[in-house]
Amino acid sequence: MHSAKLWCALFLLASALAPQNPPPSSGPPAGFVRPPRDPSIVEGVVVHDLTGQPLSRTRVMLQRLDNKRSVATITDNDGNFRFRGLDAGFYSFSAEREGFLKLNHVIQDGRLRQSLLLWQPGQRISGLMARLRPAGVIAGKVRHPDGEPAIGVGVQAFREYYVRGRKAYTPAGSAITNDLGEYRIHSLRPGTYYVAALHQPPEPMEGVEEQMPDLPHTVSTFYSSGTNLANAIPLRITAESQVTTADIALQQERTVSIRGEVLDGTTNERMMAPTISLRWPDLYEAGSVPVPARIRISEGRFEISGVTPGRYWLVAEGSRNNQRLSVRQPITVGRSSIEDLVVNLTPEREITGRVRFEEDIDYGMSTMRVLLEPRSETATRTSAQIQQDGSFSARVMPDETYDIFVDNHPSTSYLKSAQSGSTDLLTNGLQVGRTEVVPPIELVLATRAATVSGNVLSNGGPVAGATVVLLPQSMTGRVQGITATVASDAGSYEFRGVAPGQYIVFAWLTEIPCEPFSPEAAAECAPFGRAIAVRGGDVGGVDVVVSR
Repeated sequence: MHSAKLWCALFLLASALAPQNPPPSSGPPAGFVRPPRDPSIVEGVVVHDLTGQPLSRTRVMLQRLDNKRSVATITDNDGNFRFRGLDAGFYSFSAEREGFLKLNHVIQDGRLRQSLLLWQPGQRISGLMARLRPAGVIAGKVRHPDGEPAIGVGVQAFREYYVRGRKAYTPAGSAITNDLGEYRIHSLRPGTYYVAALHQPPEPMEGVEEQMPDLPHTVSTFYSSGTNLANAIPLRITAESQVTTADIALQQERTVSIRGEVLDGTTNERMMAPTISLRWPDLYEAGSVPVPARIRISEGRFEISGVTPGRYWLVAEGSRNNQRLSVRQPITVGRSSIEDLVVNLTPEREITGRVRFEEDIDYGMSTMRVLLEPRSETATRTSAQIQQDGSFSARVMPDETYDIFVDNHPSTSYLKSAQSGSTDLLTNGLQVGRTEVVPPIELVLATRAATVSGNVLSNGGPVAGATVVLLPQSMTGRVQGITATVASDAGSYEFRGVAPGQYIVFAWLTEIPCEPFSPEAAAECAPFGRAIAVRGGDVGGVDVVVSR
């Protein structure tokens, strides 16, 4: 009886709250004009992050996350922007201007947002603020040894970077000196740079007999007066820094040539069309940049001219019978030319191994892959499919060291150990020689990994779309522990498959504040993140403040 009364009361309550059906209608009365729908409006201002001054001529873009529509506008003299007539949906925000770092977030009600939600027609979003940070600048003068300005000289900036244990350099900007010998390289991201005035020997003119005196020639020179990368002085650039005194004193040296031939190291046959480059290694021979030398190749013989004394890498590649051959050969150049240098290309070598779980679990081994990441930028990454029995084989380049990763393993597991004979591959990497036997590799996955989770915040509010990094505080043998994810729309993040150890968690929106793969990563990244300890169980509530 009580149950029947309850259902009756609920029915009457629902009937009272339900909207009543209107009487049938044949349409609006004659002469009725439906009022126009109010357009959606998104508006705000772009300012200089350091001074707060408005920035005109800034290109602002909104892009629907489903890629159905993108709209762009330019800020006026007061830095204001306005969009009208937008459809409902989620929109990403971006702003860019010459001399400033591109911005992918906006401040709304004091909180950082990477996307905006228009949920109904006629909605108005106002009061947005985008704060652009000026990009870095490297500038200076290039002079000849007699103090005269060097006119029309190409100056190149190389940015140092790290990825999965590999150190490399990438061209980041260039300039040509003016009639005063001045150069200026702008729009640089934060980071460490090496700057060089590059000089390439001129091509001989056809029909012209050159009778050059045996005197020192102007050669490529790194800031401030080094003739190779190993003795160059690094320049640290932040988002707002301008280094305007990076003067380069051009050096003069007697140059020599390197002549020789490239052979197939297995047959001793001459390679007719090899690819050859000469590179300057850095001080620790971890990375390198190309030398602007003149290289001639004819019927397997080569000549590299305009080379200054110093240490180099000669990198050569070729193929025969669909097999890749290569070499990275260290060369020390003195005061005399090198004649009849023999460069032996070595074929790829096959390695084998097996992957197993520390405890028996039901998981398809064939869905996983082994990744081998070379520590040198002159080699390429390779991978191997894992068979159902856990075995794998891969082809790798000799004279190279690889870091090993396992891809697509269960989210509750992590790579606990990697051994080749008695060698700990997590600490030392897989070192591949030309002839030495590489013992089979055994990779062990632990099955009781932890989970680390939390929120990304700014001014107490969540930040969606921020990149979050989990960084081991000790990099030795832990490069596999570096992982990254993206914060959800609610600003939350989660890392699964975390091994026990000490970590730093940090997040950013536009520019990564430190180099997570560098040897000094823990010290560089600590000020931007939060230190945590993982001791086998899950770690939650790790909230971090986003770095802008």
